Amino acid sequence: MISGTVSWESPANIALIKYWGKRSGQLPNNASLSFTLSRSVTQTSVQYKHTGYHGDIRMKFDFADSDYRRLFSERIINYINTIRKYRRFVFSCSESAFQFIPEGCIKGFKRFCDEVKIPFEIVRKLDLSNVQPGSIYLLYSDMELISLIKEVESWNWMPGKDVGIISYDETPMKEILKGGISVLSTDFRQMGITVASFINGESFIQQPNIFRFILRNSI
Repeated sequence: MISGTVSWESPANIALIKYWGKRSGQLPNNASLSFTLSRSVTQTSVQYKHTGYHGDIRMKFDFADSDYRRLFSERIINYINTIRKYRRFVFSCSESAFQFIPEGCIKGFKRFCDEVKIPFEIVRKLDLSNVQPGSIYLLYSDMELISLIKEVESWNWMPGKDVGIISYDETPMKEILKGGISVLSTDFRQMGITVASFINGESFIQQPNIFRFILRNSI
C-alpha cells in the first residue's frame, strides 16, 4: 500500500514597492522591492494513502442563488441592532476581471436591507471621496478594505464607532487588523476536511459549505 507525507514551508514576503502592469516580453513596467521573513513561515503537510480505486473523484463547492440570498440574511440578522446604529449600508462589489461575485450575494444583500428597512447602496467600486461617518461598508476586495481603513484613519474616525466595516472571506490578518475586522466567510477549514473525505473514498457529493458571520470590533 502506497502512503506518505508531503511537506512544504513557505516564508512570508512583504512587498515594499510593487510593479504595476507589464510591457512586451512579460517584463514589469517598474522595478519592485520586497523582503522575505525567514522566521515567519507557513508550514503545510499533506498525508496520503492509497486505499484502492474508487472511480473518478469529483468535487464542487457551490451555492444556488437561493442559498446565497437565504444565508446572507440568516447569518447577519442576529446582529441587526448593531447594524442599525449606522444610517446607511454600502455594498461595494469591487468589480474587476479577477473578482467573481455570485448574483445571489447581491440579491441577499438587497433582500436583507429591504426586510429590515435600512437605506442601502450597491456600488461597483468604492469611492473614497464618498466615505461618510455613520455608514457601514461591506467589501469584497481586500485592497478596498485597506484603502477604506486608511481613509478612515486620515479623518481620525474609529471603525466600529464612526464607520462600520464588514469584509468577505476570513484571513488571519482580519483577526487582528484594527482590533479585528468582521467577516462573512465560508469555512475554509471545513472545506479542506470535506476535500479530504472525498479523497478517502467518497466518489461524489454535492453540499453547501459552512457560511458564517464573525463579529469583531469593526462594527
